[in-house]
Amino acid sequence: MNKCDETAADTVIETAADGETIETPMDVDDDIADFRQAYPGVRLDKLVTSPAFLSFGKNRFGIEPFKEIYKEYKELVRIIEGEALARRERRSRRSTGSGQSEPFTGLSREQTEQLDLWNKTYPHLRMTANEFLNR
Repeated sequence: MNKCDETAADTVIETAADGETIETPMDVDDDIADFRQAYPGVRLDKLVTSPAFLSFGKNRFGIEPFKEIYKEYKELVRIIEGEALARRERRSRRSTGSGQSEPFTGLSREQTEQLDLWNKTYPHLRMTANEFLNR
């Protein structure tokens, strides 16, 4: 285990009970090794200093396997990010002209297909929708 891992393991023990060192039936070295094997790309030193992660697992460190806590944390973050994205999409669809939406081009589907074909065939003579309508 390198110096960074030792510091991370110490942090896990210290933060498990809001700054109090606890005795745990789990072997922290084995727990960290299992985590490293399951998630080799995760920087453990950054993870254990993340306020969101510490808040999520504060009463679980040293009791449950670290990799299980992280797995559940990742799932929760994925759900929250998905909900936030869906909320943003719903809000953008109901936009009432705040200047952020695309301007209406006035092209029918057939005209859009013709314009796309033109722009694909003649990339050096590309036209905008307005140019296409006014030709």
